[in-house]
Amino acid sequence: MLACYAATGWWLRRTRGGLHLLATGGNPEGARLTGLSPARATFAAFTLSGLACGLAAVVLVVRTGTGDPLAGEPQRWRRSRRW
Repeated sequence: MLACYAATGWWLRRTRGGLHLLATGGNPEGARLTGLSPARATFAAFTLSGLACGLAAVVLVVRTGTGDPLAGEPQRWRRSRRW
């Protein structure tokens, strides 16, 4: 997990795409006035977020062996009920 944080931090601070994303997130109008495309950076941010969610879903399916979104619910409810 620490390696992912470090890689993301490096990407945001050291690459052109990361700097565009930071500039757009901080001030979209200012980024537009400097010649950047806020729409493109926003699209890239949502695309990367979707890819990360998809990867997390694949890891969850591999670890649990099921694709059921409520796979962990029965255990949680059994522990929380006190009757």
